[in-house]
Amino acid sequence: MKIPPFVKFLYHFTLRLIIVFTILGFLIFLLWGILYLLLIK
Repeated sequence: MKIPPFVKFLYHFTLRLIIVFTILGFLIFLLWGILYLLLIK
């Protein structure tokens, strides 16, 4: 069974989106953590 290029593109695109969102979420979480620590002091 041959995979159509469209499906391959969609798969890679989705994978990249998930990675980007994970990194973004982590960065936002880190930023909030730093702000929280600064406000506590």
